Amino acid sequence: MVTLGSQAAQKRTKPEYSLEAVRRLASEQKVSYGSRDVLRDTENFGYSLDDVCQCLASLQENDYHESVDYGDRKGWLDVYKCSWPAPVAPELRIDDLNRPGF
Repeated sequence: MVTLGSQAAQKRTKPEYSLEAVRRLASEQKVSYGSRDVLRDTENFGYSLDDVCQCLASLQENDYHESVDYGDRKGWLDVYKCSWPAPVAPELRIDDLNRPGF
């Protein structure tokens, strides 16, 4: 989840990063979380590093939503929205990652 400070986020419609590079790095598990909040949120949802990397490696161009700069972070962040099997009972639940903050 992302919490906005007092400054409004800047947005744009062009990705900052190469999706091909993101998928390659994710498939090699060369992923780092941008903050302790991100790590906490993935753990609270029950996602392992393997889950996160598999999800990132499977992203498609049409999953791209926008890029944002929150001002309090280092540069632009690309936002992709997709659905992904929940780590607990994936046959029963699909997490909809199409909500704000993902």
